[in-house]
Amino acid sequence: MGVNRWGIDVIEEATNMKFKNWTLTPCNPNAAAELESAGIPPLSALVLAARGFDRGEQAKEFLSCAVSRLHDPMTMKGMPEAVERIRHALAAGETICVYGDYDVDGITATCLLTDYLRFRGLTCELYIPDRIRDGYGLNTAAIDTLAEDGVTLIVTVDCGVTNLEETAYAAQRGVDMIVTDHHECREALPEAEAVVDPKQPDSSGVGTALAGVGVAFKLVCAMDGDADKMLARYGDLVAVGTVADVMPLLDENRFITRCGLQKIAAGDCRPGFLALAEEAAEGGLGNFTGGQVLLQGVLVALGGPLGELGVRHVHAALGELGTELAQQDLPPQGVEVHFVEEEEGGDAVAGEELPEGAAVALDAVRPADDQHG
Repeated sequence: MGVNRWGIDVIEEATNMKFKNWTLTPCNPNAAAELESAGIPPLSALVLAARGFDRGEQAKEFLSCAVSRLHDPMTMKGMPEAVERIRHALAAGETICVYGDYDVDGITATCLLTDYLRFRGLTCELYIPDRIRDGYGLNTAAIDTLAEDGVTLIVTVDCGVTNLEETAYAAQRGVDMIVTDHHECREALPEAEAVVDPKQPDSSGVGTALAGVGVAFKLVCAMDGDADKMLARYGDLVAVGTVADVMPLLDENRFITRCGLQKIAAGDCRPGFLALAEEAAEGGLGNFTGGQVLLQGVLVALGGPLGELGVRHVHAALGELGTELAQQDLPPQGVEVHFVEEEEGGDAVAGEELPEGAAVALDAVRPADDQHG
């Protein structure tokens, strides 16, 4: 096999694909040959060699997605304090609000944490800011509303690490704050009860590639103590949020995303995801192709410019809705959907009121037949 194999022949093998002009990252041809001799397909070997893999055992370990990739969440800076404060809220019967973001990562993170906290018996509201009216992150008007509603603890997901003034304002209103985020931090951090952000100074280094939903997932793992059970329950949400936020599929991200995609492909996921995946996968879920379909199908429907179309969670099959969303001519990036939850017998809790006659959409909280074990 020689250099020609890795410089020309691979391109020739791809001539039947849609895009015929390839720019190859330089790699060690001997490393690529070594990987192929270990049983790795030629194109995969080329990609892995370009990423620095030069031993078959090393590459196979990377591809295996072993469960050992899940790190102890309690080693993340701020996690013990966050768990302690939430447990105190549980014991005291406090009202909590999960404060999210309007993109797919923020929505899936909000769904995940809200579902878990309610399962644990907490009275838990949620708030997704309106992109135009509220902007990104915490805002004082929302804090005022939540304080008037009796909220004593706000837990942010996918936002908050740069909201120093808003966190201080919440304290003045008697509302404690736990910040969970994955964005870059400023020199100063919010004076919150806990800040869980793998990019904060003096962090342990665990989870630096996590999306916001990944950090929220680590929080529920720390609360529950059973990461496998939490992955079985929330893997689809974490996978969608991670891929939608274009996070690197390395280490924990790779393992969690693979598990989540397998759940969607097997139909063991939330009905909204199932309906969208079935529409996206030509010929049925047996032809589900993982990240490609996730981006072109589920992500398109979640992250596309749906205008005033509100999103509520429902516990029913959504085949017609999945067909409707999948058939819309939507780009994979744009104005994100607004997640709206309607409390039983109560008003909608959201950054924006649901317009008259708006359609119901994604079951973003739980599968209809799923129960906690």
